Amino acid sequence: VKSCLPDHTAPAPARRAPPLDRRRHHHDPSPSLSSLPDDLLLECLSRVPLSSLPSLSLVCRRFSHLLDSPAFLRLRRSSGLLRRTLYVFYPSNDGLALSLARSSPGSAWEFPEPPLLLPFPGGALGGCFSHSRLVPVGRCVYALGRGASFCYDTWRSTAAPTSPTLFPRKKFAAASIAGKVYVAGGSARTSAVEEYDPVSDAWRVVTEAPRRRYGCVGAAVDGIFYVIGGLKVGGGGGGGRLDAPAYAGTMDLYDVEARAWRR
Repeated sequence: VKSCLPDHTAPAPARRAPPLDRRRHHHDPSPSLSSLPDDLLLECLSRVPLSSLPSLSLVCRRFSHLLDSPAFLRLRRSSGLLRRTLYVFYPSNDGLALSLARSSPGSAWEFPEPPLLLPFPGGALGGCFSHSRLVPVGRCVYALGRGASFCYDTWRSTAAPTSPTLFPRKKFAAASIAGKVYVAGGSARTSAVEEYDPVSDAWRVVTEAPRRRYGCVGAAVDGIFYVIGGLKVGGGGGGGRLDAPAYAGTMDLYDVEARAWRR
């Protein structure tokens, strides 16, 4: 007689395990590009064509950070993928005009025509960029004027306003060190040296220059900010004045890491 009740004494049927290769394929997805360590990922990213870099920087924050790193530029340079480019900016009634020339190894400079017109947010530029300074930081070029500044992204061909210097300046020294911008001189009101952080879009005073200069130029070598030449700014009163003696043949050296002036 057959019974409908289960027989607890009967052994349970054995379950067949899936093949080993099938289980491994099911639980281990194929690796992605993002799973690579930074050094290998940089090797891959450094070989991407220039036209694809703008969209690649939008994939994720990690990609954007690596593309902005000095290591990425070093790899592009060692692979011969950097192109020498000369940028010329000048304000116009319709916005910001840009002329550029590019040169590849073994070829002549190329001058595209006509100049590119970059609409500048905020309206007319006026004369605020007369005797301004251009400072490259990574893939961006910062134009520093009198009470106004903007950043030009060479990958995306776009210009956007940035925070101006704390003190209005004209014919001043400017240079970039370790991803930050430093300015000095060009003002009769102050001898302050300012530092700009592109990440926070903010300026701050880091030190006072030993001499006030007007018409000086700036340079950066091995972490040292050089303030070179120009006219002496002195005299009494709140506005100061320009003295005839020039600081030609003299320079002040500021060590950015040590936060001190060298003698």
